[in-house]
Amino acid sequence: MLTTLLTLASLYSSKLSQYPHEMFPGITETVHRKLDDIFAVPFDFVIVGSGYSGSLLARRLAANGCQRILVLEAGGPPDFDTAVPFVDLGNRSSVEWNYLTTSQKRAALEMVDHKIHLRVAKALGGNSVLGSSAYVPCNPDDFRRWAHATGSKGWEDMDRYMFKLSATEDPKMMKTVLSNHDLMNVIFKENNIQVLEPLKLLWLHAGRSGNHTIVEAEQDIFQKGGFFVPRTLSYRGTKLNPAAVYLGKERPNLVVVCHAEAVQFHQKGGSYSVNGLKVRDMLSGNVYDVNVKKEIILAAGAIGTAKLLIQSGYGPLDHLKQLHVPVRKNLPVGVRMYDRVSVHLPLKISNLAMKALLGHIDSKSTLHEYLTHGKGLLANTSTIGVAMVDTDKSGSPDIMLELKPAALTGLKRMMNDENFKTEVEKMLDPDGDLQNTVFLEIVITLLHPMSQGTMWLWRQTEKEFVPRMNPSYLTDARDVRKLSKGVKFVEKLLDTVVMKQAGASLLYPKIPSCPTVKLPANDGYIDCLVRHMATTGEHLTSTAPIGSVVDENLKLKRVRGVRIVDESVFPTTATGGMGATLLALSNRAADLIRNEHDIRC
Repeated sequence: MLTTLLTLASLYSSKLSQYPHEMFPGITETVHRKLDDIFAVPFDFVIVGSGYSGSLLARRLAANGCQRILVLEAGGPPDFDTAVPFVDLGNRSSVEWNYLTTSQKRAALEMVDHKIHLRVAKALGGNSVLGSSAYVPCNPDDFRRWAHATGSKGWEDMDRYMFKLSATEDPKMMKTVLSNHDLMNVIFKENNIQVLEPLKLLWLHAGRSGNHTIVEAEQDIFQKGGFFVPRTLSYRGTKLNPAAVYLGKERPNLVVVCHAEAVQFHQKGGSYSVNGLKVRDMLSGNVYDVNVKKEIILAAGAIGTAKLLIQSGYGPLDHLKQLHVPVRKNLPVGVRMYDRVSVHLPLKISNLAMKALLGHIDSKSTLHEYLTHGKGLLANTSTIGVAMVDTDKSGSPDIMLELKPAALTGLKRMMNDENFKTEVEKMLDPDGDLQNTVFLEIVITLLHPMSQGTMWLWRQTEKEFVPRMNPSYLTDARDVRKLSKGVKFVEKLLDTVVMKQAGASLLYPKIPSCPTVKLPANDGYIDCLVRHMATTGEHLTSTAPIGSVVDENLKLKRVRGVRIVDESVFPTTATGGMGATLLALSNRAADLIRNEHDIRC
């Protein structure tokens, strides 16, 4: 499917080649020719990472031109095919680090070597390049919960820092469409302009049919739970890339250097003050010294930030000694790491509905409309619907459901991207019905896993360190029980009248080492399914948490000159969307920094 689209897209080669220049006009590869001159002058602030946090911080600190800002990004400008909102790309080696976890003992039993592929971006814009374009808002209760747990003041009221975007359509329109009980007439209406729209209505009607809340206002998503249709995070018809939004325009006091890896901090003698860092040009291999007047701000993510801290000598004492790294400060960096965990289940619906969807995606006019006007199906997220579910009736959602088209790049490619064994394809599709076609899937994600992992380094060469991630997926049995409840919730959802009319049913894989599949699936099979098939929820956090590694102002404890503003400071995973949560975090961090350094220009 994707091959067809990209083949057609090659006809518009001028459009494809111009994408990096159109979106990042102020960022150019020519800076590598003059790095000696650029790095010769100290910067007020150096920001490591160009994702949501790094890009927004750079924009806010550079706003009035009186501060000299440097942004370092290990990757380069992303390709056009990462920017299509509808296409949720799989493994793209040119824009990611291609990390694998260590072998998991209680999970990933159908993965090669029991290792899970972690999608961590190496490109301008960070994980926005790889993540879904569906907008899930920030949950301010996450910050309240973290503030209470760590005793950190100032994070209790984050509403004014939150990025606002309506999560659903106009409430009046929502009530109108939900009052239409003749749903099949809506779904199979001929010549429907937007084929995904009927599927969105199917999702909402199924939720209502199961007596679940239909969310009309984004602020109610986490308080009430329920079903909603997410909007698309987009910018000029492409997937929203924070580097394009905040760094794309050229500014004389803001320097962005791509293909540049921060290697190690400079520290003043025996003091606990950092005043610079070593930077490796990944194109030439040259290493440069960069001096910093005020702060180094780490926004490189849970893995990148922890890696730089440890190889600079800020980490657990025993681990630093094991690596033969001079100890600067004994801090619990990497001793804790959390990640959401997800189960992806293929969903079969009537052939008529799927043929309509397939025909619309494969339409030449659809591609033409997108490439010429930035509109149409491809300009929208492929996530059809989302639901927040409170399986324990605790007052807060613990499971997120997503309905989306799957295998846009083909089932075999999807299996390879997730590091599944080759035989898993046969388990999922024993009769070959899913080959060379788009089908639907429901993704069941545990929002707050109890299983706690670690992130260490191992020395690859004398000067090179490689991160070693062990998320310890499903080592806490409570996580398996929660995910199993999520699967059972989906079974009940598909048992509603609306879903039955659409011919919806789960396609459970026939796993040889699991009990025989029966419908509804029994507890033994579902628990076995979860341990064999669950994968990353792409939400790595907590390797440098607030309270133990950074203080309430996000400053590295007992060290001057370093602040961390990314998901590594989250004490646990967030309930809200990662992008929106990071924007809120960095928005407040910008205020903290500007106030501390009295930036009034």
